[in-house]
Amino acid sequence: MDDQQYIYSVDDIKFIVAEAASAGLKVAAHCMTENGAHNAAAGGVASIEHGFRMSDETLQLARQNNVVLVGTDFTEQAALYLGLPPPVAKSFHEVFIDRLKRAFKIGVTMAYGTDVFFAAEGETRGTLAVSFIDSFVEAGIPAKDSLRIMTTNAARLLGVDKQRGAIKVGLAADIIATPENPLDNIQTLKQVSFVMKNGKVFKKQ
Repeated sequence: MDDQQYIYSVDDIKFIVAEAASAGLKVAAHCMTENGAHNAAAGGVASIEHGFRMSDETLQLARQNNVVLVGTDFTEQAALYLGLPPPVAKSFHEVFIDRLKRAFKIGVTMAYGTDVFFAAEGETRGTLAVSFIDSFVEAGIPAKDSLRIMTTNAARLLGVDKQRGAIKVGLAADIIATPENPLDNIQTLKQVSFVMKNGKVFKKQ
Protein backbone atom coordinates (compact mmCIF):
# COMPACT_ATOMS: atom_id res chain seq x y z
CA MET A 1 0.00 0.00 0.00
CA ASP A 2 1.41 3.39 -0.91
CA ASP A 3 0.70 7.08 -0.43
CA GLN A 4 -0.59 8.72 -3.59
CA GLN A 5 -2.56 11.82 -4.55
CA TYR A 6 -5.62 10.17 -3.07
CA ILE A 7 -4.97 9.12 0.56
CA TYR A 8 -6.73 5.91 1.54
CA SER A 9 -9.33 6.39 4.25
CA VAL A 10 -9.19 4.45 7.52
CA ASP A 11 -12.11 2.32 6.32
CA ASP A 12 -10.29 1.62 3.05
CA ILE A 13 -7.24 0.47 4.98
CA LYS A 14 -9.22 -1.68 7.41
CA PHE A 15 -10.79 -3.41 4.40
CA ILE A 16 -7.35 -3.98 2.82
CA VAL A 17 -5.98 -5.34 6.11
CA ALA A 18 -8.95 -7.71 6.50
CA GLU A 19 -8.66 -8.96 2.91
CA ALA A 20 -4.92 -9.53 3.33
CA ALA A 21 -5.47 -11.37 6.61
CA SER A 22 -7.96 -13.70 4.94
CA ALA A 23 -5.14 -14.71 2.59
CA GLY A 24 -2.67 -15.06 5.46
CA LEU A 25 -0.82 -11.89 4.56
CA LYS A 26 0.20 -8.67 6.32
CA VAL A 27 -0.02 -5.11 5.01
CA ALA A 28 3.00 -2.81 4.87
CA ALA A 29 2.13 0.83 4.25
CA HIS A 30 4.62 3.04 2.39
CA CYS A 31 3.91 6.41 3.99
CA MET A 32 5.51 9.68 2.96
CA THR A 33 2.90 11.99 4.52
CA GLU A 34 1.46 12.52 7.99
CA ASN A 35 -2.10 11.92 6.77
CA GLY A 36 -1.15 8.67 5.08
CA ALA A 37 0.73 7.43 8.13
CA HIS A 38 -2.08 8.42 10.50
CA ASN A 39 -4.71 6.56 8.49
CA ALA A 40 -2.41 3.54 8.12
CA ALA A 41 -1.84 3.41 11.89
CA ALA A 42 -5.56 3.82 12.57
CA GLY A 43 -6.35 1.13 10.02
CA GLY A 44 -4.12 -1.39 11.75
CA VAL A 45 -1.50 -2.17 9.12
CA ALA A 46 1.36 -4.44 10.19
CA SER A 47 4.03 -1.85 9.45
CA ILE A 48 4.64 1.67 8.26
CA GLU A 49 7.67 2.14 6.03
CA HIS A 50 9.50 5.50 6.18
CA GLY A 51 6.89 7.50 8.12
CA PHE A 52 9.29 10.40 8.49
CA ARG A 53 6.49 12.95 8.75
CA MET A 54 4.71 11.14 11.61
CA SER A 55 3.48 13.38 14.42
CA ASP A 56 3.60 12.33 18.07
CA GLU A 57 -0.14 11.66 17.89
CA THR A 58 0.33 9.27 14.97
CA LEU A 59 3.28 7.57 16.68
CA GLN A 60 1.12 7.08 19.78
CA LEU A 61 -1.59 5.57 17.58
CA ALA A 62 0.95 3.23 15.99
CA ARG A 63 2.06 2.06 19.41
CA GLN A 64 -1.54 1.58 20.53
CA ASN A 65 -2.37 -0.52 17.46
CA ASN A 66 0.88 -2.53 17.51
CA VAL A 67 2.01 -1.07 14.18
CA VAL A 68 5.73 -1.56 13.57
CA LEU A 69 7.73 1.37 12.22
CA VAL A 70 10.35 0.48 9.60
CA GLY A 71 11.87 3.92 9.53
CA THR A 72 14.62 3.78 6.86
CA ASP A 73 16.47 6.41 8.88
CA PHE A 74 18.83 7.90 6.32
CA THR A 75 22.24 9.15 7.34
CA GLU A 76 23.33 12.44 5.85
CA GLN A 77 25.94 10.60 3.77
CA ALA A 78 23.33 8.16 2.42
CA ALA A 79 21.15 11.12 1.44
CA LEU A 80 24.11 12.57 -0.46
CA TYR A 81 24.61 9.23 -2.21
CA LEU A 82 20.94 9.46 -3.17
CA GLY A 83 21.85 12.59 -5.11
CA LEU A 84 20.37 15.25 -2.85
CA PRO A 85 22.19 18.60 -2.66
CA PRO A 86 24.13 18.96 0.65
CA PRO A 87 21.69 21.37 2.38
CA VAL A 88 18.73 19.18 1.40
CA ALA A 89 20.55 16.00 2.49
CA LYS A 90 21.25 17.56 5.88
CA SER A 91 17.64 18.62 6.46
CA PHE A 92 16.33 15.27 5.13
CA HIS A 93 18.53 13.44 7.65
CA GLU A 94 17.49 15.75 10.49
CA VAL A 95 13.81 15.00 9.87
CA PHE A 96 14.52 11.28 10.17
CA ILE A 97 16.56 11.74 13.36
CA ASP A 98 13.82 13.82 14.97
CA ARG A 99 11.17 11.21 14.17
CA LEU A 100 13.45 8.37 15.31
CA LYS A 101 14.03 10.04 18.68
CA ARG A 102 10.32 10.66 19.17
CA ALA A 103 9.33 7.14 18.10
CA PHE A 104 11.76 5.58 20.57
CA LYS A 105 10.65 7.87 23.40
CA ILE A 106 7.00 7.06 22.75
CA GLY A 107 7.77 3.33 22.66
CA VAL A 108 6.82 2.47 19.09
CA THR A 109 8.01 -1.00 18.08
CA MET A 110 10.59 -0.61 15.31
CA ALA A 111 12.30 -2.89 12.81
CA TYR A 112 15.48 -2.06 10.92
CA GLY A 113 15.13 -1.04 7.30
CA THR A 114 17.23 1.09 4.99
CA ASP A 115 15.64 1.38 1.54
CA VAL A 116 19.11 1.00 -0.02
CA PHE A 117 18.08 0.91 -3.68
CA PHE A 118 20.95 3.07 -4.90
CA ALA A 119 24.63 2.46 -5.61
CA ALA A 120 27.64 4.38 -4.29
CA GLU A 121 31.23 4.09 -5.42
CA GLY A 122 33.34 2.12 -2.96
CA GLU A 123 30.29 0.81 -1.11
CA THR A 124 28.35 -2.44 -1.28
CA ARG A 125 24.67 -2.78 -0.52
CA GLY A 126 25.71 -4.35 2.78
CA THR A 127 28.05 -1.56 3.86
CA LEU A 128 25.44 1.03 2.93
CA ALA A 129 22.70 -0.79 4.82
CA VAL A 130 24.70 -1.22 8.02
CA SER A 131 25.78 2.44 7.92
CA PHE A 132 22.23 3.39 8.91
CA ILE A 133 23.06 2.33 12.48
CA ASP A 134 24.83 5.71 12.66
CA SER A 135 21.40 7.33 12.73
CA PHE A 136 20.41 5.19 15.70
CA VAL A 137 23.59 6.19 17.52
CA GLU A 138 22.99 9.86 16.74
CA ALA A 139 19.41 9.57 18.00
CA GLY A 140 20.65 8.10 21.28
CA ILE A 141 19.10 4.64 20.83
CA PRO A 142 20.87 2.20 23.21
CA ALA A 143 22.78 -0.63 21.55
CA LYS A 144 20.56 -3.32 23.12
CA ASP A 145 17.49 -1.71 21.59
CA SER A 146 19.16 -1.26 18.21
CA LEU A 147 20.09 -4.95 18.17
CA ARG A 148 16.51 -5.91 19.02
CA ILE A 149 15.27 -3.65 16.20
CA MET A 150 17.65 -5.38 13.78
CA THR A 151 16.90 -8.97 14.83
CA THR A 152 13.95 -10.17 16.89
CA ASN A 153 11.62 -7.28 16.05
CA ALA A 154 12.28 -7.69 12.34
CA ALA A 155 11.80 -11.47 12.49
CA ARG A 156 8.51 -11.06 14.35
CA LEU A 157 7.23 -8.54 11.81
CA LEU A 158 8.09 -10.90 8.94
CA GLY A 159 6.43 -13.80 10.71
CA VAL A 160 9.60 -15.91 10.87
CA ASP A 161 10.36 -15.55 14.59
CA LYS A 162 9.61 -19.25 15.13
CA GLN A 163 12.36 -20.12 12.64
CA ARG A 164 15.01 -17.38 12.97
CA GLY A 165 15.86 -13.97 14.38
CA ALA A 166 17.55 -15.04 17.63
CA ILE A 167 20.25 -17.40 18.85
CA LYS A 168 18.10 -20.03 20.47
CA VAL A 169 17.75 -23.81 20.49
CA GLY A 170 15.47 -24.91 17.64
CA LEU A 171 15.95 -21.82 15.50
CA ALA A 172 18.01 -21.57 12.31
CA ALA A 173 21.73 -21.21 13.03
CA ASP A 174 22.13 -17.68 11.66
CA ILE A 175 25.17 -16.28 13.50
CA ILE A 176 27.72 -13.53 12.99
CA ALA A 177 30.86 -12.70 14.95
CA THR A 178 32.42 -9.27 15.45
CA PRO A 179 35.68 -8.06 17.03
CA GLU A 180 33.86 -6.45 19.95
CA ASN A 181 30.64 -6.94 21.87
CA PRO A 182 27.98 -4.93 19.96
CA LEU A 183 26.29 -4.17 23.29
CA ASP A 184 29.39 -2.16 24.16
CA ASN A 185 30.10 -0.81 20.68
CA ILE A 186 27.36 -1.08 18.07
CA GLN A 187 29.80 0.12 15.39
CA THR A 188 31.50 -3.29 15.54
CA LEU A 189 28.67 -4.57 13.31
CA LYS A 190 30.57 -2.89 10.48
CA GLN A 191 33.44 -5.35 11.00
CA VAL A 192 31.78 -8.76 10.74
CA SER A 193 34.46 -11.47 10.71
CA PHE A 194 32.30 -14.62 10.69
CA VAL A 195 28.98 -15.42 9.01
CA MET A 196 26.90 -18.59 9.39
CA LYS A 197 23.49 -19.03 7.77
CA ASN A 198 21.32 -22.08 8.37
CA GLY A 199 24.34 -23.74 9.97
CA LYS A 200 26.59 -23.23 6.93
CA VAL A 201 29.69 -21.04 7.25
CA PHE A 202 29.90 -18.41 4.51
CA LYS A 203 32.71 -16.28 5.94
CA LYS A 204 35.47 -17.22 8.34
CA GLN A 205 38.37 -14.88 8.90
